[in-house]
Amino acid sequence: MTKPSRLSPNSDSDDTPPSDAAPAYAVGYGRPPAHTRFKPGHAGRGGRPKGQRNSRTVIEGFLKERVTLVEGKRQRTMSKHDAMYLRIVNAAVSGDHKAQSKIIALTMGAEPSEPAKQERFTLTEEVLERLSPGTLTELTRVVTELDAEKKKLH
Repeated sequence: MTKPSRLSPNSDSDDTPPSDAAPAYAVGYGRPPAHTRFKPGHAGRGGRPKGQRNSRTVIEGFLKERVTLVEGKRQRTMSKHDAMYLRIVNAAVSGDHKAQSKIIALTMGAEPSEPAKQERFTLTEEVLERLSPGTLTELTRVVTELDAEKKKLH
């Protein structure tokens, strides 16, 4: 049994003469009919308009704005972000329990400062040949102990 042809109505399979204006066009996978294709300038599903900012960008922009605060007789200029944190800290110092718990949560959630990362040292054959037998034995013992400690932690 043969499959029916997927040729367009303008193909040579029927008895009508082909149109001079448009050549025969085979419709198939990845080749939709010309009249159903997206027109130039009209994308398929739309999406976010050009120049439209997402919510996070808008909020970050507002938090970066500068404000002037008056503390006693002194004026300070800072970002709104810093002003929010200053207000929380001042409320916590004044005895506000919610502010105190917020400060504790913020400081506990902060990542601890990591020590400077050291590059991993690899021993080459040239280095191993220069080590004395005693040093090589000591080095092997230390590496074994470190591996054992690492396994205990995991």
